[in-house]
Amino acid sequence: MDTGVAGADAAVASNATVLEPFSARLALVEPANNSDKYYIAQVLQVKGKAKGKKQPPLQFYCFTRWGRTGQGGQCSLDGPFEESSEAEEIFSKTFKSKTGQTFKSADPAVTKAGKYSYLKSNHAALASKEEGHWEYHLTNDPDGKKDGWYPYSTDGSHNVEMLYETYAIEGNADFSTRFVQSGAFTYKVDLSAMRQTNTHSGTSRSIRRVAS
Repeated sequence: MDTGVAGADAAVASNATVLEPFSARLALVEPANNSDKYYIAQVLQVKGKAKGKKQPPLQFYCFTRWGRTGQGGQCSLDGPFEESSEAEEIFSKTFKSKTGQTFKSADPAVTKAGKYSYLKSNHAALASKEEGHWEYHLTNDPDGKKDGWYPYSTDGSHNVEMLYETYAIEGNADFSTRFVQSGAFTYKVDLSAMRQTNTHSGTSRSIRRVAS
């Protein structure tokens, strides 16, 4: 379940699970514009309160979150619905409008012009790994910091780790270069060369992933 669900509705997040296979991560990367955007959509199922000896009823939601890569973005939570089909319909329409493909037959290897790419997760590979931590190498710092490796912020490290999942763990070589928004700056992150470049100043630094 996406971490943004808690921000949209903490009560739903505390008792929700993803209704498989209705979960999709999308990305729209435009190198010419230093632009990198994401879109996440999921169908959630939530157990209601039990009545007597009866099984608790299920409610269904369609959750979406979108924004510039590296930012929390905006989110929406449609529901509750008594039938999963209602949430599934919203999910499927959203997926098609963003990718130009039908969810049930979507091919992650295909990206239509001007549309988002479907990043189909390798769940087994992701589940078997621990999250790594990211560092950058600082030299000739104008503020006088010593040359050496320094850790990313917690959020920054998590954001780059998600990009790494797409590129290295899921094996999607088309996403070796991404653009991450951090505060007022955009950084070009080259995961094949392990370098980050400030697109405004042109300053380039080595980066590395440290296993937990």
